[in-house]
Amino acid sequence: MSKLKLSIVRGTNANQVSQEYFVADSCETVLDALQYIYRYKDSTLSFRYDCRFKRCGLCGVSVDGRPVLACTTQVKDGMEIGPLPGLPVVRDLVVDRSFLDKLYQDLDLMIIPGAKNDEPPGCMVSSDYFHFAQCNECLVCATVCPAGQGEGKVFGPFVWVRLAQLHLDPRDRIDRIAQAERLGVNGCAGCGKCHCASGIDFKKALGILKKDS
Repeated sequence: MSKLKLSIVRGTNANQVSQEYFVADSCETVLDALQYIYRYKDSTLSFRYDCRFKRCGLCGVSVDGRPVLACTTQVKDGMEIGPLPGLPVVRDLVVDRSFLDKLYQDLDLMIIPGAKNDEPPGCMVSSDYFHFAQCNECLVCATVCPAGQGEGKVFGPFVWVRLAQLHLDPRDRIDRIAQAERLGVNGCAGCGKCHCASGIDFKKALGILKKDS
């Protein structure tokens, strides 16, 4: 049976080392390879996953320096797999995601009841609403956004996606376009460095939030 050689970044931010492993070439994705290592090579390897196919957003990692979802990325010989960049590392490939709860509370990134208009509950919503609802908060976009890094903060395109979704939700009473303007949506340079592992169109979200700002 042929083998694939992988380098896995282990440890924490303060003490990271690269460790080599060989996995069976029957592994199709990076997540398959990580599970193979855990089951057959080294049960001390730490990584996150749940759904196994881009629903939970927990398996974000860096592959050869590029943030991706481990569950949808084809594994190849010679890859280096590390934690998502720009985030505190708990251990190995596990990053600290605890800031998300505080971010959602601080920015009211949930439905605040009290309709903005007179449309009844159950009314039709834009197809864009469901497009933006695909965001699984994997943080892949946040770790490559140059405007979202610095001073220990992560504030990436996923926030604009969430605000655009809430703007399209008739149940939400907050003026999300005004909120986006206050948060600096117009500071987005449109550099195109961010990418969404779920295929969400960031430009569409920005277009909605900027149209009246």
